[in-house]
Amino acid sequence: MGLFDKFVKKERRRAVVVGLDGVPYTLLKDLINRRRIPNMASIFEQGYFGQMRVCIPEISSVSWSSFMTGTQSGEHGIFGFMDLQPGTYKMYFPNFTHLKAPTLWEDLAERGKKTVVINMPATYPARQINSVLISGFVAIDINKAVYPPSLVPRLKEMGYRIDVDTMKARQDHDFLFRDLDATLEGRERTVDFLWNEIDWDLFIVVVTGTDRLMHFVWDAFEEEAHPYQQAFLDYFKKVDGFVGRVYDQFLDLDASKEGNNQFYMLSDHGFTKIKTEVYLNRWLQENGYLTRR
Repeated sequence: MGLFDKFVKKERRRAVVVGLDGVPYTLLKDLINRRRIPNMASIFEQGYFGQMRVCIPEISSVSWSSFMTGTQSGEHGIFGFMDLQPGTYKMYFPNFTHLKAPTLWEDLAERGKKTVVINMPATYPARQINSVLISGFVAIDINKAVYPPSLVPRLKEMGYRIDVDTMKARQDHDFLFRDLDATLEGRERTVDFLWNEIDWDLFIVVVTGTDRLMHFVWDAFEEEAHPYQQAFLDYFKKVDGFVGRVYDQFLDLDASKEGNNQFYMLSDHGFTKIKTEVYLNRWLQENGYLTRR
């Protein structure tokens, strides 16, 4: 008997969504031209591959909240990783409890549909879902990041980890690549397990390692002589392999449905090298345009 035997399997139309956190359209085009990501190149050739406009403000928690609700910040209420309590200067960290709009999987649940969500940012702490939710960044405790909680021991057995150790990765880039690989492998084992364990209608999995890679070693992509350029390209090859395996499973699933199932890929924002950072409120204050009580 499996963990989810209560979910009886039956034929249905399904959709799969793969998220690549922080991956720019232009980077993927470049990697395709270099023939570094053959699986994604093949997928894009069969469908539509285009550039989207990022949500405002262009921050992961905002974009993923907009994706999962189909609304903008003014409706879902997430404006960034930090926010102010109204009428005060007190700051707080918005989490899933502050989301004001229903998610797409909650809408689907009202129609009797089941969703598997793996590593979705801005969904911590995890709340009840009509199937499985594994919260992604910024989840700090796996015991509060998974619904149903009974799945936690199995995830630990499979070596699942929420994120790389960003503090250590910042100082040690050799460790960064080892941790990226281990995290991706755990994600893949979890996908394989839940793909077959549950009779889902919507399957969502997000790779955040791509975002971490570029936060720490974006220069490795732009500079051919960079000592980590090959490791950078090798990681994207592994991500491409991950995407390819998910897509192959999707094709097997779709074989008897005559193309009625749907496969989507998306990113939450792009990436580029920082030349200058401006703290706008500080500038306004120093020049007399902003005062505080």
